[in-house]
Amino acid sequence: MDIVGTVLQNITADDNVKILILPDHPTPVSIRTHTSDPVPFLMYGSRIKPDAIMKFRESVAESSTLLFKDGHTLMNYFITGENHHVP
Repeated sequence: MDIVGTVLQNITADDNVKILILPDHPTPVSIRTHTSDPVPFLMYGSRIKPDAIMKFRESVAESSTLLFKDGHTLMNYFITGENHHVP
């Protein structure tokens, strides 16, 4: 089992926890430079609505219903759970 899965398995409903894990940008090996493509992220906590995506992979990041163009909108949603803007 991976590290993130182990952590999430040991959190209970009584824990007051928020977790956000993500890379800062994709860097495809084929072009060896940064791109602006969506990155995968794991977001867990109160007021966070579940997404159908169950894999932490760049190849599925674009199919998420949670897409954030800017980091500040991602952080606002993470902290407040308020509506987000989908580009």
